[in-house]
Amino acid sequence: MDEKIKLQEAFLHKYPKTAQKICAYFEEATGAEADFPNLTKPNLARFVDYLQNHLAGTSVKTYLAQLKAVMNIYSEDYDFPKGWEKVLTVKNDTSEQIYLNDDELRRVIGYTPKTRTEAIVLQQFVLSALVGARHSDIIRLNTTNIRDGYICYVSQKTHLKATVPMAETARKILMGEFRNRPVLFDETGIERFAYTETVSDTTFNDVLRRICRLCDIDEPITLYRRGKTVTEPKWKFASSHLGRRTAATLLYLHGCDIYSISRILAHKSVEMTAAKYIMCPLRTLSDETMAYFTQFK
Repeated sequence: MDEKIKLQEAFLHKYPKTAQKICAYFEEATGAEADFPNLTKPNLARFVDYLQNHLAGTSVKTYLAQLKAVMNIYSEDYDFPKGWEKVLTVKNDTSEQIYLNDDELRRVIGYTPKTRTEAIVLQQFVLSALVGARHSDIIRLNTTNIRDGYICYVSQKTHLKATVPMAETARKILMGEFRNRPVLFDETGIERFAYTETVSDTTFNDVLRRICRLCDIDEPITLYRRGKTVTEPKWKFASSHLGRRTAATLLYLHGCDIYSISRILAHKSVEMTAAKYIMCPLRTLSDETMAYFTQFK
């Protein structure tokens, strides 16, 4: 076997769809080239920590499992450090996540982007929060998805059809009419159809956090994350899934049933919606339900 094969080449043989992305994450996390000799325990630990801080838990597990598989294939050709598999094994701890409340979401919608990248992130986040769609679906939306006051699309991931009541802000974004500073952006086009472009997950998360910070979403929040309790300003917990979690949670708080929320998010199971996307305590219970608890005196 060729001793000089690069890690990315090995990934391309087994996982061609994610090879470039995983290697890019490794280099961003470690500052080292994505190559077999650099798969040291400290670098692997930095890689794991980086993924956990930037990606959803399911994505972290998927990427780490793929790296494990590639390293196992080449384990006889490279001298990997003892205990490397344990470093790439993350616990099944369920980390708490945040959502934006109605007022915080309105503040973000009203934010004026300073660059095209900010406009991309802002529009994608807003569509995610108002439509409940994944990024892979958002970038494909256009005016043909607008039908009788609804936004209709088929999810790229689950192949399920979603039909979502259309918020006026969402309509403006899809029509290319979304402006926070009309004169400037009519001239430069900085916001026009920005949602159709893509940025890296890292850039998206960093820019979204900056936008949330500038919108004063800085209430101290205490969450259980990766095995420990941490307290940080709320904006620091913002990430790429915040839009869909916000959509699901606000719909729930406004009285929407779990089944309908699951359909709006194009989930295959209601269990996924309830367990991973409703980020709040039980909403106000009915008088009949409360009577059950108050009868025992």
